[in-house]
Parts: sequence; C-alpha cells; structure tokens
Amino acid sequence: MRIGILSYYPASKRSSMEELRLVKAARELGHQARIIRVSRCQLVYDGDHPSVLHEGKAFPKFDVIIPRVSVLKNVELHTAILKQFELMGIPVVNRSRPINRAKNKLHTMQVLNHHGIGVPKTIVLRSQKYL
Repeated sequence: MRIGILSYYPASKRSSMEELRLVKAARELGHQARIIRVSRCQLVYDGDHPSVLHEGKAFPKFDVIIPRVSVLKNVELHTAILKQFELMGIPVVNRSRPINRAKNKLHTMQVLNHHGIGVPKTIVLRSQKYL
C-alpha cells in the first residue's frame, strides 16, 4: 500500500517525530510511506479536471492519505486540500469535515452538548467586560 502522510509543518522545519514514526511503522509492515508538506501543494481548478499538484507536478499516487493537521488558524482553508482528495476519491483517514469540527472548539462543544455528552461549564464572551 502507498501511504501519504500529509504534514502541515512548514517546509523549513524537520518532520515531527510522530510523522517519522508513522513512516517507520508503515515500512515495517511492508508498505510505502512518504511525508508530503501541504505548503508544497497547489490546488488547481480548471472547470473540468480539478487536481492537486505537488511542487508544480502531478501529485504522487497514494492508496490512502493520513493527515497530520496541526493548524489552529484558518482551519477550513488549510483542510481544503483534504476535501479535494475526498472529491477525487482518494481515501483520507481523517476527513476534512470532522477535522474542521474538532479544531473549532465552540462548535465541538455545541455538538457534544446537543447530543447530551457532558462538557465543563463554559461561558463564551466577546469582551472581557462581561467577566
């Protein structure tokens, strides 16, 4: 199996220990694994054949993508690449929608509360003057 590990670390930083462990574990099980940096990917929309490029070339062929989403700001923008893989039929271990929900703490709290799952008492404020 060809496994893509999608890293949100800046291209200038070394791969995280977790990413390297994933690669090692995959290889020990006889799979191919490669870390791909989101910052080196481009989304292309041309009306007929939307695609993802990596460093300006065709995106490598993977059987599955494992995202390692570490972003906290502009999450929906950063997970757009995952949504594109989903639309292209490439299996993604953690899909874009659940990641967007999990990264949005207020939304997560709303969903948990709605389904009767306990959450700590929380007050959401727009200004400190209401403390």
